[in-house]
Amino acid sequence: MHVRIHAGEREAILLAEELKADELTMDDLTGRREAERRHLRVTGTVGVLRAAARIGTVNLKDALDRLRKTNFHLSQKLYDQLIAEAAQ
Repeated sequence: MHVRIHAGEREAILLAEELKADELTMDDLTGRREAERRHLRVTGTVGVLRAAARIGTVNLKDALDRLRKTNFHLSQKLYDQLIAEAAQ
C-alpha cells in the first residue's frame, strides 16, 4: 500500500480482500479511502447502527446518543439527518 494507514486498518483491508468480503466496517477516513480505492464496499459504525435500526435491532437515537458520549466524532448535522430519517 502506498498510503500511510495504521496497521490495524491495513490488516483489515488485506483480510477483506483475501476473504472476498461483502463489506468492510471501518471508520478511519484514510483506511476507508484506501479500501474504496481497492474496490471494497465499506461502511462505518454509523452505517452498522443505521442498518440495525432499520430492522428493529436497536433504537438509533439511543445508540447515537451513547456513541456521542465517547470520543467518536459525529457532526450535529449528520446526527439530525439520521434521527429525521429514522423517524420516517
